[in-house]
Amino acid sequence: MPAHTKDDLRRLIHSLDRTEVGYVKKYWSRYSSDPDQDYVILFDVIRGLDDPSPQTLKEAVRGFPWAHRLSSVKNYCMQRLLDALRAYSMSSTPARRIQELLDDADLLLDHGLYTEAEKRASKALALAAALEVFIPWLRALAWLKRFRQLVRNAYEDSPRNPDLNAEQRRVLQLYHNSLDYEEMGNAMHKHLVRSSAGDRVSAKWLDTILDAPLLQSPDQALSHSAAANFYLLRCNWYRMHKVDAESAFAEASALETLRRSEPEFFAARTELNETSWYTYLFCALEARRPDVYLQDADAFYAWTNAVRIERTITRATRSWMLESNYALYEQSYDRLLQIEPSLRYFYRHQGEQITPHNRVVLVFTMVRAGVECAADAMRVYWTRELMDLDDAVRPDLHAAAMLYDLMHAVEANDTEFLRSRTRSLQRYARKHLGASALLERTLSFFRRVPDSTPNKVRQMGREMAAAFRSAPPLPMFDPVGTSAISRWFETRYAAASENAGDPASR
Repeated sequence: MPAHTKDDLRRLIHSLDRTEVGYVKKYWSRYSSDPDQDYVILFDVIRGLDDPSPQTLKEAVRGFPWAHRLSSVKNYCMQRLLDALRAYSMSSTPARRIQELLDDADLLLDHGLYTEAEKRASKALALAAALEVFIPWLRALAWLKRFRQLVRNAYEDSPRNPDLNAEQRRVLQLYHNSLDYEEMGNAMHKHLVRSSAGDRVSAKWLDTILDAPLLQSPDQALSHSAAANFYLLRCNWYRMHKVDAESAFAEASALETLRRSEPEFFAARTELNETSWYTYLFCALEARRPDVYLQDADAFYAWTNAVRIERTITRATRSWMLESNYALYEQSYDRLLQIEPSLRYFYRHQGEQITPHNRVVLVFTMVRAGVECAADAMRVYWTRELMDLDDAVRPDLHAAAMLYDLMHAVEANDTEFLRSRTRSLQRYARKHLGASALLERTLSFFRRVPDSTPNKVRQMGREMAAAFRSAPPLPMFDPVGTSAISRWFETRYAAASENAGDPASR
């Protein structure tokens, strides 16, 4: 990406959704006697700019008396914006809402309004129980225990006064159960990463993890959060270790049923809600259930060509991953081509907020989709973006994109580019990739093409197609496998020759 996109204030402002923008403006007006302060004006100017370049911003603020000290105004705007977002985050969390109710109860209690104080604390308790916010839940119980003893002078349990000590122990049990599932999830993530790198101990751990008592039945999960992690653990085991798409989809479907049956609980946990929904949609794709995917895909993220994208970075990134994989799995590119201009806009303005690994993967999927649906403009644009990214992150994808360039050069009969790109890929492979006999053989094919007759090229292509058919499974991060170049050799040379009745292919 161009250097001028590395403007933290602009990126932060353009990442805000409509609710956050509204809160920021109200927060500033509440705590400022002058609504037309410099940083407020600058905030609105930046929100209205499409072009992220510093020169455009300078032109936009020309004429304001503070234009000559733009840098200091930007720094102050960033500071005040973070203040507002911090307040927004605190006010919007369930734990904060519950704490405010308990603070109100304390104030009312100090002023002798005992009945009203108890109502506030009881409301805090009910909210904490509904949302399963364990620490505030325990605080609310402790408040009511103290109130009962000091104000009501009631120590005996009764139908109207249940045993709060027993309730505290029950909540602690729920909390510990939830932590057990979180701990197991963290361990699974660690072992999945290590096993993909060849760690046999991690692979052995993963082989037996489904025998653990916590993963035998959803009845072992005592809370909604534990149940969500139960299904996520089993789903990810089938997705990433055993590679059983149908079983993974079954677990994801059970998780989706839970998500829809407990909307209040999941609404209070944005990340868990979106992770569960995203997992369900992705598993539907992997299980080749496009009908299920299409029922919910547009609700997950409605892409438009609007000037401003009013959703979170995480949601937009996940939706992009879903749409690109739908296109590749189903070999159906209409949806992706329709939203591709919006994806370019999103990437230009907010791409740096995507994690480096996901950014490389997403850009590469656009390159691959452009190749497979013969959209040359899309392929060229996203290839250029890919080559601007750090090639230490997934070098196999950079190499796979170069293989696409070689295929295109053969089809376009561009021998000069073919020679140049082959040499570049050879150097890149030596520097960044491990030894691969199949990659060496593939590069040998492209190296010989410029100096071979058409018949010789067809013969070499048929030999490559045969070599791919007999080759053992390729490693996960091998660029030859990632590029799916075997299909290109098969359709361009082997299948084409057989359809033409070429005796040499028999």
